[in-house]
Amino acid sequence: MLRRTSTILITAIVTAAFAASIVAAAVVGPRARMGARPGVRLHAFSKALALTPEQTENVKAILLKLRTGAKAVLQSDRTREAKRQEILELRGNAKADIYAVLTPEQKAKADQTRLVDRLLKPKRGSATGLNRMLARLDLTPEQKTSVQSILKDTTARVKDVRQDTNLSPEAKKTRLMEIRKGVREDIMALLTPEQKAKIRQWTQNRRGCPGQKV
Repeated sequence: MLRRTSTILITAIVTAAFAASIVAAAVVGPRARMGARPGVRLHAFSKALALTPEQTENVKAILLKLRTGAKAVLQSDRTREAKRQEILELRGNAKADIYAVLTPEQKAKADQTRLVDRLLKPKRGSATGLNRMLARLDLTPEQKTSVQSILKDTTARVKDVRQDTNLSPEAKKTRLMEIRKGVREDIMALLTPEQKAKIRQWTQNRRGCPGQKV
């Protein structure tokens, strides 16, 4: 009986962490997959190099192309290593395209401060962690479709809660916890026992916890 209770408890905790990643991803939004608040990073990049409005628009288009390409790669059925290599190639192409927009003086300053690398380097965060976790689960096409549906629905619900001026901060917190609980239940219904085991191992490694028998 104790062993069974322990199994249920650990599974609930691990899946809650997974659900929290999905809710966090919904809060920051899909654009965060290539770095948090890309508009702010672009503004800082533009200011640091004194870009003209035309140059800024060109760089913005390059970043959008990169994010679109990277998203397509992440959602593909390629292996993790193939995805990593292709995204590195996309990032290299974006870097070359950005340098083509800059003047010699701007290129020199960018080289000294690694501004282009910093602009293109994705920021580690909840959404990025979610992508890595999903990639390790080897989801079936049907599961991927279901996860995308969950993300889309969660994004809309989180947005409604955050924009609801009639809710107090505490009420918003409660609503978000309810959303997380719903996400957890939806995920549990989607995953196979093997996939749940992968999540458990991933979470334990991330927390630096030793493996537990369940």
